[in-house]
Amino acid sequence: MPTFKPIDRNEHKTHGWKLRTSMIAAQKDSVVPVLITEAPKLLPGYAFAFVKDRNGSLVFVAIQGVHKDDNLYVLPDGRPAFAPTPRHYHAYPFALHEAETEDGNMRTVLLFDHDSGLYRESPEPGNGEKRFFTDDGEVEPDVTKVLEYLKETNKWTKITQKASDALNKAGVLVPWELGIESLDEERPLLKGFFRVDLTKFNELNPEELAELRDAQALTLAYAQLFSIVRLDRLEQLYKLHMEYRQKKDTVAEPTDDLDAFFDGGNETLSVDWSKL
Repeated sequence: MPTFKPIDRNEHKTHGWKLRTSMIAAQKDSVVPVLITEAPKLLPGYAFAFVKDRNGSLVFVAIQGVHKDDNLYVLPDGRPAFAPTPRHYHAYPFALHEAETEDGNMRTVLLFDHDSGLYRESPEPGNGEKRFFTDDGEVEPDVTKVLEYLKETNKWTKITQKASDALNKAGVLVPWELGIESLDEERPLLKGFFRVDLTKFNELNPEELAELRDAQALTLAYAQLFSIVRLDRLEQLYKLHMEYRQKKDTVAEPTDDLDAFFDGGNETLSVDWSKL
């Protein structure tokens, strides 16, 4: 389980982190939240659905496995099996938490997963390690980049949730059994998915459709409907996993190019920053 803690300017002034080189931390993510802006880019490789979060809201996700704690999109050696990877992973081991202050304002706090194995009390730049702050106590540029990236992600997370809520309010989201054979006979298929009911969707009146359009919900609806054919990708990836397990484990090549994490045309290797 991740242990996210705030990064403190005083306590962690000389501390830092090692750049992650694999997606090992995401290997148990059977689903992953997807933003409305990235749905078209992910559509060629993922089947989308809606699942309930701990508050009962329906969240738009990509299906990454059909059994609990399985992510078929991460190979046993930690490499991604498909590119691009969902934006949800690109800033790990950092996360952002929004907290309300006593005066009613919102304060954003940058967090770090101390269970990631990437935290360094004495970072060594020669080993691909970076500091959080400069000697003068200023935030390092790479950390500022991470912070801005997470702020942008949080903004689109709220927009995407608003769209999902609009679809749910319109009554077009219904329970969904994937209708595929279990990839492991000894383990039950995951349940709890929801999908867009095309019949109900087509019965919406112009006013209801306009409300969905204004909430940008039509993008999610069409993306989910068009993505259903990608369920067969899960079976292909399962076979790929079986082949990898029969071979000698390999290690993903490390990278020290932080810019590659945030280049819109090159977001292909990342790891999970989990739920707060």
